Amino acid sequence: MRIGVLLLTALAALALAVATSPSASAQTATVYPWCVLQNGPCSSDCSYTTIEQCRATASGGVGTCYPNPAFTVASQGRPVPMRR
Repeated sequence: MRIGVLLLTALAALALAVATSPSASAQTATVYPWCVLQNGPCSSDCSYTTIEQCRATASGGVGTCYPNPAFTVASQGRPVPMRR
């Protein structure tokens, strides 16, 4: 009887964990409006919400800022979650 109760408890816990965990398709990535293309090895970092943030990172000749082509104008300047 104890084994049955333990097994039932374990199955209920597993079902709860599966039901409450986010699915892989529900995960989103945030797309920001500005990128910096860093000098040296071609490396791009698109994690800037303002041009000022991007320019501060690129200052001193480290790189060049450019608008993120994946960022949509419809977002009205706010980062947009993009489905993977």
